[in-house]
Amino acid sequence: MPESDAKVSDQDHAVSPPATPATLEPENVRARFAAETQSYIVDHIRLADEKAAFFFAASSAILYLLFNSMQKHLASPLAAWALSDVVGILAMTILGIACLTGLGVVTPRLGRVGTDLIFFRAIAQFGSRESYVKETMAISNAELIGEKLGHCYDLAKVCDRKYRALAWELRTLFFGLVLAASYFVFLAK
Repeated sequence: MPESDAKVSDQDHAVSPPATPATLEPENVRARFAAETQSYIVDHIRLADEKAAFFFAASSAILYLLFNSMQKHLASPLAAWALSDVVGILAMTILGIACLTGLGVVTPRLGRVGTDLIFFRAIAQFGSRESYVKETMAISNAELIGEKLGHCYDLAKVCDRKYRALAWELRTLFFGLVLAASYFVFLAK
């Protein structure tokens, strides 16, 4: 192939002028901010639920192992229990608390019910589909953005409570793991 055919001239590629960035109206910036904030919070709520489910599964599995290894000791009188049995019962109790705390994380937290145009229960309180559509269409863009930002606040409160409960679940799981490991070390001796 001749060298002249391999070269491409500047005239073969039309160069367009750089695009001017579109300026967003203040409402559009606010609407995008509200949408991205809501998406961010919802993603964190989902992540908290997924973590809680994982920790719940871990707690349940260890609780099951402890129960199976202690089953014959549970029927004996308390006076006959060794220290390892007491540690095993404590581990089972703490892991049970971790499981319950994990259930508390994934339990739905229903926010306020009022004139909210986003919360599903508030929407369901409208007399009809048409009345909801009519009321929603009657308010300004700024008010709609305000509704969404108010909903973001409500979601953030839910997210905060979930992560607080998740932290307690993780702490109790860790403490239960330490006790379970101690029990299995005593059992191995």
